[in-house]
Amino acid sequence: MLDAILYEHGFEKNDMVMIGDNYDTDILAGVHFEIDTVHVNTGVTPMEEVMKKDVQPTYLLEHLGFWTI
Repeated sequence: MLDAILYEHGFEKNDMVMIGDNYDTDILAGVHFEIDTVHVNTGVTPMEEVMKKDVQPTYLLEHLGFWTI
């Protein structure tokens, strides 16, 4: 999926970020694709559990309302 987005839209990896609430799917997909990741604490994986992982997301947010550029 991330490869398709990269090539079809002409992005570079440093232009991309993977946002998700499931560490095992969303965040690890971004980590393995070598792009920044944002874990939002709105669903599947609680932030407390994410903080115990060996590989951390680039950013941890309570919800996307906290995202600023």
